[in-house]
Formats: sequence, C-alpha cells, structure tokens
Amino acid sequence: MFRHDLEHTGETSDVIQNPENLELKWKFQTGSGVFSSPAISGDYVYAGSWDNYVYCLNKNTGELKWKFQTGYGVSSSPAISGDYVYAGSYDNYVYCLNKNTGELKWKFQTGSGVFSSPAISGDYVYAGSRDGYVYAFTVESCPYVCCINTMGYKNKECLSNDYSCVNNKCVKVKNKENGETCSGNSECRTNNCFKGVCKEKGYECGSDTDCSSSKYCSNNKCETLKPINSSCSRDSECKNKNCFKGICMGEGYDCDLDSDCSSDQYCSNNKCETKKKDNFSCLKTAECKSNNCVHEICRPSNPYCGDNYCDSGEEYSFCFSDCGYVNKATITIAGTIILLLLIVIIIRRYKEWRREVKEVNLYKVVGRK
Repeated sequence: MFRHDLEHTGETSDVIQNPENLELKWKFQTGSGVFSSPAISGDYVYAGSWDNYVYCLNKNTGELKWKFQTGYGVSSSPAISGDYVYAGSYDNYVYCLNKNTGELKWKFQTGSGVFSSPAISGDYVYAGSRDGYVYAFTVESCPYVCCINTMGYKNKECLSNDYSCVNNKCVKVKNKENGETCSGNSECRTNNCFKGVCKEKGYECGSDTDCSSSKYCSNNKCETLKPINSSCSRDSECKNKNCFKGICMGEGYDCDLDSDCSSDQYCSNNKCETKKKDNFSCLKTAECKSNNCVHEICRPSNPYCGDNYCDSGEEYSFCFSDCGYVNKATITIAGTIILLLLIVIIIRRYKEWRREVKEVNLYKVVGRK
C-alpha cells in the first residue's frame, strides 16, 4: 500500500477507463531528477526533487504554489496530515512544513540521510534514516518521541546530549535558546535563566519591580537610583521618586508655574494647591476659583455694583458707590477724621469751661474777704 495510504495518499478511488488513451495535462520542470512519488491533498500535489526542494503544485494546472529548500536532495515521498506535509532529505533532516504556505514548523536532525518516506498513524509520524534508526515524532510539534532502533527497543538516550528522554520524549535540558523555558541557569546557552525563561547574558530585569528598592530597570539592567538634579525619564529612576520635567527633584516638588498644575489648582512654593473660594485672601488671580483677585481678596467672577470694590468693567458713572471719587471706604475714613476733630474740640471746650469755672470761684472768694 506504499502510497495508499498512511497519508502518502496517492489518492484516487476512481476507476480509470481506457488508460491507454491517457494524455499529458501538464508538466513542471524542477532543477534535477525527481525520485519522490507525489502525494495529493485537496487541489495540490506535493513532491520532492534532487535539486534540494520540496514542491507544492496545483494539481489541475501544474502551477507552482510554493517550494521549500532543504540542505540536500529530496528523494522520499512526502506524507500529509492535517495542515502539514512531512518529508525527509539527504541532509539528514526530517521536515514538517505547513502544506498551505510551505513555512517550516520544525525539523529534526538524524544521524544520516533520510531516504525513507514518512508514514503517519494516529498522532505520530514515523521515518527511517540511514543511521540505522526509525524515529517517531508527534504529528504537529517537537519535542519528538524517543527514538526506536531497528532492533525494536527504545533507546534510553536521545541523539543530542542537549536532550534527555523523559516519558518517552526527548526533552531539551541544556543549551536552550533565548525564550525557551528553563528551571536553572545551567539549562540555558547564555547561563541566564530569568523567571523560568532563558534570556541573553546580562539580562537582569523586565520591569522596575525586578530590581531592589535602591535601583530601577533600564534596558533590562538594574541601575542605581539617581540623585536630585539628575536627568530622568520617569519617577522610578529618582531616589525621591519624582521626575519633574526630565529632572529628578525633591519629594513633593510639583510645579514651577501655575500651568504645571491642574485646572483647579495653582502653584505655590513649588506645590500645587487647591484654588480658593470667594472672600479668601489672595495674591494673584490664579489662586482664585473665580480667577478674580481684587485688592488681595478672591471676588466672584461676575462682580456686582455695591460690593465696595471697583471691579473691571465698573465705572463711577453707573456705580458711584464702588467707583465714585468718594466711595464708602473714603466716607468711612472721613467720618473717622471728623469724629476725632469733634472729640478734640469738645476736650478743648471742656478745658476752657473748667478754667472759667475756677476763675469765677476765685472771684467770689476774694469778694467775701
């Protein structure tokens, strides 16, 4: 049953009538001899060539859909399962390719050339190699099942020292590449297992929380926190956790200008303070919610005539009490002065009266004598 089946599928269930009358429908030229028998899936046919390529062609037109280059000639017949096509090459590898795109999913290196055509049964792909072994792989992924030799018993060791046989699977335990899971530094090629994943040498952190309290993370390295007046790009770089406009500043340093604060705040002594309500003292307009500081008092944003302040927009011609030449404040001062003058006059008159009384009494005493 070589090609029909175990997924070598030579296809057809149709009965061919008059085979002597068959005519050529199309042909496709590769770069060398084709020893591989084609396999068919859907509208496409797959075959290998001694020019090192695996080809995918439209079975109706012979048009090339994709080709994949191996390291040497391909004489084995491909096998197909699901979305993948499997083929062996004389470069010692068994390949798993996406049958729709030709993209490599995985490849496995045996000890010699692979002439045999892979066969598929259930969840496993089987292939023989000239190194004397028959190999079994899971259909869609590596790690592969531990190899079975031609004598029929399982090897306890995988081909590479980087792998160990665990539960009949070759599991990589050494020289893992960046991004592969690990349980210790010795498993990684870079000797750096970071949070269970192999990372490049010198990789110390992925975020600030990976560093100690006296350091921050920059370009995957833990750096010492910066002092005041050092340049910075974020709060966590600074000792005081305050990066203000690209400079490390003291704790609580919020602003230089009112514009550094939110719309309901103003800047005072480099801190953003909540804006004041009406009738609170102020030094500048920005301190007031109403944005109206008059005579160092926060006034309503819509001033009115009679509030004792000559606000912007008010004139003495229609608001004499606030903006006249003599407003209430002036009247109050004048009244105080007049009252003081009256008191002075009264005191003076009182003193004169007392003097007159004394003189009269003295006259009476002298007259009696």
